[in-house]
Parts: sequence; C-alpha cells; structure tokens
Amino acid sequence: MTRTIVMVALAGLLCACAAPAPTWEKPGTGAAEAKRFTQNCQAFAAVEADRRYRYDYPRETGGPMGPGDRFQATMADNEASLFKNRVFNECMQSHGYRKAGAAAKP
Repeated sequence: MTRTIVMVALAGLLCACAAPAPTWEKPGTGAAEAKRFTQNCQAFAAVEADRRYRYDYPRETGGPMGPGDRFQATMADNEASLFKNRVFNECMQSHGYRKAGAAAKP
C-alpha cells in the first residue's frame, strides 16, 4: 500500500515538473502556417529517427539474453527520441522559425 502511494506521488511530481511544449514563431507567419511547418518537421524527424535507429537494437522486451535486452532496447529508444527532437529543432530553424518565450532560453 505504501509503495503504491509513493509511486503515485512520484508520478504526480514528475508531471508537475514537465515543461510545456515550446511554441515556434517566425515574423510574418500565421498560426496555420506555423502548425503546418511543425507537423511537416515532426513527420520528417520521425522518418529520419526511424531510418537511423530501426535496427539498432531489437525492440522485444523479453529475449534469450535476459533483462539486459530490455535495458538496451530502452536506451536505444531514448537515443532515437533525442535524435528525433534534434532533427525537429533543426528543421524548424532551417525554415526560419525560433522558439518563443521561456522555451527559447538555454
């Protein structure tokens, strides 16, 4: 029972600390155009990450190698996610967009 309460409290704390997704702006563009570029860059980044990391490590969580398989698959997924975020940011910047507000600060 205590473990469940601790897990729920930890999950709530993590959600409270999560930063909102950054907004992107470009002088002279409207919200519809920014949304279109955001969707295009997200799709491009997902394809690039999949192309680069598809065969890095088997995604099955259980296998003959034991629990290390699960750890290695998780690490490969995390690396692919970081790569996808970087490609998305570079795509938006290459189209002249920049992060707006507090998300723009390093």
